[in-house]
Amino acid sequence: SRNCNCVRPVGTATVPDLTKGQEYEFRIIAVNSAGPSAPSEPSDPVVCKKRYLAPKITTPLKDITIKAGQILHLDIDFIGEPPPEVVWTVGSRDLKTDSRTTVTSIGYHTIIHTVNTKRSDSGTYHILLRNSSGTDQGSFQVSVLDRPDPPGEPLVYEEITSSSVTLSWKPPKDNGGSEITGYVIEKRDLTHGGGWVPAVNWVSPVNTHATVPRLLEGTKY
Repeated sequence: SRNCNCVRPVGTATVPDLTKGQEYEFRIIAVNSAGPSAPSEPSDPVVCKKRYLAPKITTPLKDITIKAGQILHLDIDFIGEPPPEVVWTVGSRDLKTDSRTTVTSIGYHTIIHTVNTKRSDSGTYHILLRNSSGTDQGSFQVSVLDRPDPPGEPLVYEEITSSSVTLSWKPPKDNGGSEITGYVIEKRDLTHGGGWVPAVNWVSPVNTHATVPRLLEGTKY
């Protein structure tokens, strides 16, 4: 609705009783002893809201676990007036758009979209909002799971008998983002030929040594 309230000709006036979040246009009418003028051109639309408001993240920040190769998509909403600057970091590095990651911040919304995720995308993700009225920040953990690295070298023969070999090894440098649940030992007969076959189906993850039984004396493995 449009109301005409007369004001003294000082060039400014405050319009009361507006509804928060509502969009308005305004126009001015000059009045003298002969009557009112034609209305001015309407103002640009404006939303009734606080002019100064400290930033605040409104989307709950939760830890995320995905498998390598999947898409990481983060969608965060916030408030603040004027619209806050958004700064993303992962660990000690700034997070910016690159060949796999797109970082977009528009108005009161920020999105991170990473394709073909890798173990290196894991880390503590930190968002900082700041404007002239203050700051807000938050963090959450992203874990990208993958297969573990191979067990560490060297593979050592601890003991050799006529029918068994005891081996020891080092744990993988990278467990792939989750605890090692066990080891499998395979063997290959170099004397008689053939491929790799299971020798020990499971070794407890607390051990980095095991004995391979039932070997043939004189056979090279």
